[in-house]
Amino acid sequence: MLRSIPAPALFALALALSTIQTPAANGASLNADDVRVQWLEANSAPIRSVDPGDEDFSDLEPLRAAIGDARVVLLGEQTHGHGTTFLAKTRLIKFLHQRMGFDVLAFESGLYDCAKAWDYMLAGEAPDQAFRRGVFGVWNGSEQIQPLIRYLGARARTARPLELAGFDSQFTATASRDFLLSDLDKFLQSHGIAVAKVKGWADLETLLNAQPGSAAPAQASSERLRSAAAALDELHARVAALPRDSARYGTAFWTQMLESMAAQMAGQGTVLKALEESTTAQGNAGPQAAGNDARYLRSWRDMQMGRNFLWLARERYPDRKIIVWAATYHNMRNAETIVNPDQPVEYKNFTTMGQVIWEGMRDETYNIGFLASEGSAGWWRNVPQALEPATPDSVDGLWARTKHQLAFLDLKRPAPGGEWLRTPLLSGLPGDTPVRADVTKIIDGLIYTRVMKPSTPAGAPPPAPSPR
Repeated sequence: MLRSIPAPALFALALALSTIQTPAANGASLNADDVRVQWLEANSAPIRSVDPGDEDFSDLEPLRAAIGDARVVLLGEQTHGHGTTFLAKTRLIKFLHQRMGFDVLAFESGLYDCAKAWDYMLAGEAPDQAFRRGVFGVWNGSEQIQPLIRYLGARARTARPLELAGFDSQFTATASRDFLLSDLDKFLQSHGIAVAKVKGWADLETLLNAQPGSAAPAQASSERLRSAAAALDELHARVAALPRDSARYGTAFWTQMLESMAAQMAGQGTVLKALEESTTAQGNAGPQAAGNDARYLRSWRDMQMGRNFLWLARERYPDRKIIVWAATYHNMRNAETIVNPDQPVEYKNFTTMGQVIWEGMRDETYNIGFLASEGSAGWWRNVPQALEPATPDSVDGLWARTKHQLAFLDLKRPAPGGEWLRTPLLSGLPGDTPVRADVTKIIDGLIYTRVMKPSTPAGAPPPAPSPR
């Protein structure tokens, strides 16, 4: 009889059934949340362990089926203080490297910094020291990242390494402070470009000699940042006109790097100018303008990270499979569909890195987010705090009512009855604050961890959590 019902009607019937009360085994009725809990219980694939030392990957085979032929897998995290997620991602990375042919790990850290860090790791420097040259301190100082660092180091000089790369427009570690200016100057001189004749070079040199970081150096002014950005724009145009070569630090690399640096300097200058103006503005207009520009800089940075990654995927590693390590906030797509009840304009006009990558690569990508419903979290430098209880009807809250401790759910091809996932749902995906979105439009898969533990300092025992 069902065979005669058209497919659209079957879909509507399934959706309707998922939202009405359903008889339970004991004669009681199930509401919509109960039905969803039962569906999650039945259709989530259990994961045995987050231990990076567990290399029996049989429990991760459902991820192989979901990822399929994707050339890029993006691994998110709710915040940079979710230590259990760091361990889970490390185990997934080993699975992707050993079983699925992925051999590049691209971090949310500097394009130049990570390239230089990998050079040092290949040369035999201690893996933790080399890693610190490139990757943000929020990760390189975490105890839960150390198994990943050891794995990168152990594989570095084998026949099949897992190569470290970066895509951030920011200067993220010591490599950019120690080597970037001299390497850039050497490259430019080798192509007959006299930096002394480039207007704004002195300002650029001052900024590059400062300690790198995600914010503008303290001595920077908006005028100096704009001057440096103009110098970078000129250098980018001149280098882009040179014959293109694919040497590790050849014209292709420096063309992309100069574009990335110019975007970062220009963005910082825009925000700093707004902040400078806000100190003399009347009423709330100045602070509001600064806030708008700060959101614009976030989008600017994300878009440049996306462009940097597409360059990695298309030019530096065109035939290789790449793993992305970044916050879900950057990895997700369709940010404008997300509603944050606490900050209604947070995602307005926000283009994420994940959006840029998805528009450029579409089905070549598979994007995984992470959720937790209890425990504690905190960056390794900070005292951890207990997670807020998950909202009962949120995705994390519903999953908490199942028996799962660790589980994976494919959102691209959910099992029958999972149509409710394509409706606006609360979740903590982009951070600890619940937001409402159709999760299938922003990521492709979910990994649930019931109990979260914080990121802790490398080599130190974890501190006791304090209530939020």
